[in-house]
Amino acid sequence: MLTFFSSLIACGGGSSSDKNSDDNVDTTTGIINANNTPTILEGTWHKACGPIESQFPEDGYDIVTITFTLNQLYSDIENYIDASCSQPFPDLPNPTAYSIIAIGEEVMTTGGLMATQVDTEITQSSNPDVFVDRTYDIFYIDTDNLYLGDYEADTPENRTNTLSFDRVFVRQ
Repeated sequence: MLTFFSSLIACGGGSSSDKNSDDNVDTTTGIINANNTPTILEGTWHKACGPIESQFPEDGYDIVTITFTLNQLYSDIENYIDASCSQPFPDLPNPTAYSIIAIGEEVMTTGGLMATQVDTEITQSSNPDVFVDRTYDIFYIDTDNLYLGDYEADTPENRTNTLSFDRVFVRQ
């Protein structure tokens, strides 16, 4: 699942008549066409210390805080070298990002739960090495627990339909 909200990019808007309902992307401009209204994600969510979700176990550990306000997202990732998240990772910055989100349709997951599509683009990032223009994912909320897909896709066609229950975001 990478770091979900830290690997996204640039946004704008478009007329609803040009919106592709399958991927929340304006077909004229090719960018997310999100409404500036509160969503069910509204508020701050915190993911406790745990392994950085990557293919390399030596990547370390992180604590992730994400805040949704209307159709905007702020993410803050703190990186550490130890499992107790007490020693900052010396060579890995703590990235922050501002993004635009678009909530899509409900989808049935492989586990039989109804999740919701979400498309995200970064509008500003503290990390100059952001490498994904746009991500396509799913989410599921169980009371005050937020679960994301098991990976972020770079196209709507490759969007996952499997949730990750390894690390949960808890509403603050």
